[in-house]
This record gives sequence, structure tokens and C-alpha cells, in this order.
Amino acid sequence: MKRTVLGLLMLVLSAVSVFGQGAALTNADVVKLVKLALGDDVVMAKIRQAPAVDFKLETDDLVALKSQGVSSKVITAMLDKSGGGANGSVPAGPPGYPMNGSIPGMVNRVDLVDSKGAHPITSQSGETSQTNYMVGMLLWFNVHDAHAITRTSDHDAFLRVYSPTRLDEVGAFVRLDVNKEDRSLKIGSVNAFSFRGAMGFKVDEDFVIPSEVKQSSAGVWELRPKKPLGSGEFGFYTEGMRIFSFGVDGGPSQQASEDDGPSAISRLRGKFSRNKTAAAEAPSGDSVKLFLTTPPSQPYKELGRVASGKYNTMGVSRSRDAIDAELKKKAAALGADAVMNITEDMADVSGVAVKLNAQ
Repeated sequence: MKRTVLGLLMLVLSAVSVFGQGAALTNADVVKLVKLALGDDVVMAKIRQAPAVDFKLETDDLVALKSQGVSSKVITAMLDKSGGGANGSVPAGPPGYPMNGSIPGMVNRVDLVDSKGAHPITSQSGETSQTNYMVGMLLWFNVHDAHAITRTSDHDAFLRVYSPTRLDEVGAFVRLDVNKEDRSLKIGSVNAFSFRGAMGFKVDEDFVIPSEVKQSSAGVWELRPKKPLGSGEFGFYTEGMRIFSFGVDGGPSQQASEDDGPSAISRLRGKFSRNKTAAAEAPSGDSVKLFLTTPPSQPYKELGRVASGKYNTMGVSRSRDAIDAELKKKAAALGADAVMNITEDMADVSGVAVKLNAQ
């Protein structure tokens, strides 16, 4: 018994000695922590917080880790952490900020900022699924719990993202559908004639929260929703099928946009549903102008991109009037009064929504 206690004490002191020197975290260090029976969450937190790592993760190394009792969750955390930079070092957020499940080299940190201050959000991984319908299918990203841990009652809350890369290249501010067991995000749709989303971090535009994007300092971005958030589940979805998620409590629920496919909840029940209330309250867009080639002569401010599919869910071509009407409606929902730089590809017609006479 005395030998067991002494051995455990020496193991603890050894681990403290290694981590206290600021040396890169290694496979051996992870094994030591695992054998202390601290639990996977503690070990993964230590991996995420390490300023540098020197993991060996070839096939034989993974076999060795598994044989020494390291769980698949911890090995995945090691792979995630070692994915960026030399020796697995990852660009950090501001001085003193811990990492919170970052995407190496892309998104270093995401904070939920509300009336009480900034709250770091830990990222979660998820799985993809598909729903088949008629001549196509819908693609989904799913997180297997119904509610985010980070929550606020401030409906004017916004996100602060630390990334060396432009946000439109690494992620999107999104809402999630909720059911009893998970949260779901529509990341694309495919039919015989068109394809939307599902590439990298791209998501279905109906799930994107229209936001003002501002770079507050080098590598720091703020995403402020154009309208107060309703109650519901939200997040910043980014490269690598991961999401920094949070929830808003109290007040009316966040209304989903009218969708030409099943929501996450209705698809689990095997039937289609549409949000008629949200569609009825949305701006008609009748007054929105379209500038096909020549940009407007008056000053304008860009609010974001809008797109309209060239085919319906049955794969049948839509009329140009219907496509233009959808562009106008989506632009009006952003507060725009014109769409410029209109282009098209095999699947969509898209353009830049602008506010005219904006200073």
C-alpha cells in the first residue's frame, strides 16, 4: 500500500515538473495524466491549454497510446491540437487568454459578449447526416446534446472571434434546430440539378444569422446580429465540422426562415413543415432594385451576399421572375434596398445586397 501511494505521489510530482517548465506536451505526458485517472475532460483541457505540443501521431504511435489506456476522445484532442504550426504550436488569442477548443491556425478563440462581459465558448465536434427526399437530399451537421452549456438572457449579445483569417473564409454565425436529443444545422442540399453548401464551413443561408462584421483590432472580429436574438440555440460554425455554440434564454423563440426542405425536428418525425408566420412577417422586397451590370451611381454600403436557387426541390427550373423575387426578398430582410454585382453559376443566382445613400 505504501509503495502504491509513493508511486502515485512520484507520478504527480513528475507531471507537475514537466508542465511547470513550459515544455511542449508529449505523448508520455498525456499517458501520465491518463494513468492518474483524472478523467478525459481534464486531460483534454490540459491538451487544449498547452502553449505547445510535440505529439507523435503516426499509426504505430496511435496503437501505443491506445494500448496504454488513452481513450479515443483524448487521442482526437491530440490530433486536433497538433494540426497547426511547427511542433503543434497554435497562435493564441490575446495575452493571458486560454484556448477554448480552437481550430489550429484558423479560429483561436470565440467569446460570447453580453451585458455581463465576455464568456469563452468551448468548441464541439459533430457528425453529418442526410435526409433523402424525392430526387435529392438535405445534408446536416448534428451536435448530440439539446442545449449549449454557455447561455445568456441578453438578446443583444454578440460574438467576438479571434482569427488571423477573414471570417467569411473560416466560419459563419448560425442558428440551430433543436429536438429532444440534439441540435442540427443544415449545411447543404443536393438534387439532380443543383448543389448548395456542404463545402468546408459553408452552411445553408437560411440558417445564417445576418450580422454586422467589424474588425476591432488585428485578428479580432465582432459579429453583431442585425436584429436582437430570440430564444434558442446559436453558434459560430467553422472549418473542421466544429461549432462554438451558445444559447439564449427567455423571450420569443428565434423564428426559422421558410425553407424548401424539412427542419431538423420535422425530418426526425418523417414529415415536412414550413414556418408560415416567419414568411408572412418577412419584408416583401418589392421596392428592392436590381443592378445587373452597372453599379448604382449613389453611395452605398454592402450588407452581405444573397442567393436564389435556379431549381426547386424537384429539380425543375424556376422562372427568372421567381429567382429575382427571392433575391429581393432576402435583400430586404437584411435591410437592403438594392442588389448589385449579380452573377450566376450552375445552381444559383447571387449578388451583393446594399443600402443606398449610406454614409
